[in-house]
Amino acid sequence: MQAVPSNLRIELVWADADMIELQLAAASDAFEGRVNFYAGLDDLAELAARLEKFPTSADDVRTFDFGQDNLPGYGKASLRFYARDASGHLVVQISMSSTPGEPKCVEQSAVVQVDAVPADIDSFIEQLRGMGTNLGATAVLIDAT
Repeated sequence: MQAVPSNLRIELVWADADMIELQLAAASDAFEGRVNFYAGLDDLAELAARLEKFPTSADDVRTFDFGQDNLPGYGKASLRFYARDASGHLVVQISMSSTPGEPKCVEQSAVVQVDAVPADIDSFIEQLRGMGTNLGATAVLIDAT
């Protein structure tokens, strides 16, 4: 089995005048997961704004939630950005789950950790801002290790 590069990837897969559909994929050395969810037209810009100037201290924690429960075939994701230490080593904890599309299926979930550095977070912010409502647009945060 070929190793998947550790990263966090957000792709715009559908859009209309009221909402967008995003696919979030995250992979580490041990786990990987992918989930689709509906989001508001401003959600990517809100995530970018929330991450602006991160981190301001070793205690800085930024969180963002996407998606919702109980929408068959879709899911949700929670992102938690925090500093591992005072030396600028950052961590993104991605928790994702999906609501089954079929009655007899079970909810699936994954928690993935991606390491980052401030410059990579800044690049990720710029990618998020550039996505707009362009189908296929992506923002990728590559693991810093």
